[in-house]
Amino acid sequence: MHWVSTYPQFLLPNRAPALRNLKLDDLFPAPELAASTTLMTLDISFRFGEYQAMNIPMFIPTQSLVALSLGGNNISWKLPPDSIHLPLLEVLKLTVCNPRLVMRAIVAPKLTCLDYSDCHELRYMRVNFDTGSKFSHVQMVIFNFYSADMEGYRPLCEEFCGVRDVTLRSACMDVFFTPKGQVDDSGSVPADHWTSLESLTIYDLNFDGTEIFDPLVRWLAKRLESGGPRVSVRLSGLSTNEPAEGTDLHDLYHKLQTCSNPIVDKVVLCSSVHCSTFSG
Repeated sequence: MHWVSTYPQFLLPNRAPALRNLKLDDLFPAPELAASTTLMTLDISFRFGEYQAMNIPMFIPTQSLVALSLGGNNISWKLPPDSIHLPLLEVLKLTVCNPRLVMRAIVAPKLTCLDYSDCHELRYMRVNFDTGSKFSHVQMVIFNFYSADMEGYRPLCEEFCGVRDVTLRSACMDVFFTPKGQVDDSGSVPADHWTSLESLTIYDLNFDGTEIFDPLVRWLAKRLESGGPRVSVRLSGLSTNEPAEGTDLHDLYHKLQTCSNPIVDKVVLCSSVHCSTFSG
């Protein structure tokens, strides 16, 4: 749809009454943008450039949508807080320049999964949304950040305090488990707000040693000592050629084993087994 500035006519609500799933890439925002009210999944990525302000709610089928994905340029959007009510929405994926604007506008009582990624074109310098406890019911979050230099990790964890399943990129793992930005001497870390956490996935690993995992291991051990349940920790994205025995990866697995239930994708961990027999 290169340089198409109008919404496709054959996709207008009166032309596509049975449409359920729609994906539009590199879309040029237009005032007449509209989507069928029967849509259950909507995936739109907006082109970057200078556009006029848009009436965003008009193209979101609020009463039927179950999964929504928004990406690209949303600099000119005008969205008052709590202006988009999505009663059936379960999955939300954001890769927009200003995610806070969208999150503050959306009301989604059935939202279970948030997939939030950096926007590479214009990076937003805060990771939290300033939504209070509006999304404390969300069960799964995927944080796809490329930089640990952004602010707001602590309030982000507080906003999603009820989460049970978290996925993090290894490059930003430490900011969740270290007291960065803590103003008092309590030693608390952002992840302390995840009191219901059951599963943690660390992906896109650049495995150069176990040191980057030390904050996570200390946090898991402290959580276990305070009576919390063991967390399932999955390490994902390692090379299938990674040797297991006698390497840092093998040592890390045993470290995690003392304070969590570790799982390593695509790597077979093996160690020598010494057996002895005796009579009696």
